[in-house]
Amino acid sequence: MKERASVFLIGPRASGKTTLGRRLAEQVGFDFVDADAYLEKDRGRRIADWVVQDRAGFRQAEASYLPLWFDQPGLVVALGGGIVETESAVQELATYSRVLGLRASLAELVARQAGGDRPALTSLSLEQETEHLWRRRLPAYERACQGRWVDTGGDMQQAWQRLWKAFLLFFGESNA
Repeated sequence: MKERASVFLIGPRASGKTTLGRRLAEQVGFDFVDADAYLEKDRGRRIADWVVQDRAGFRQAEASYLPLWFDQPGLVVALGGGIVETESAVQELATYSRVLGLRASLAELVARQAGGDRPALTSLSLEQETEHLWRRRLPAYERACQGRWVDTGGDMQQAWQRLWKAFLLFFGESNA
């Protein structure tokens, strides 16, 4: 592949950033970075605990890694769903041309999260929280990905095909 500029995936929890990001990285021969896992390892803190204990500190730390990843070629980076809670991160992502937003229906996002161990971010029910966060974050997601959305609803194979098609459309590359 000639162009090795990294690709960033954003979107709500359970939109498929990690699952599809791994596959995209494999397809194009890039390294995969799950931002949450990277932060946990680098900072020695569980994200679930960190978000509950110091959400602002977590968001600041999360955003501080963007320049590091922007400067490294050949990465597919799955960012946390709340990265857009930090305005500086939204601004940085909006100026970087290789950002894709992943989204699915609210019902699908809720179903994918049910029974998981992710901490609640509000006092709302899972359904209400998912909708509340989506509505609140949508304008920031839009700015960060510049309208480059991929529907990841339904079967993961179909979601993968849509992601690959979008990758080729927006970035004009193929590993074939």
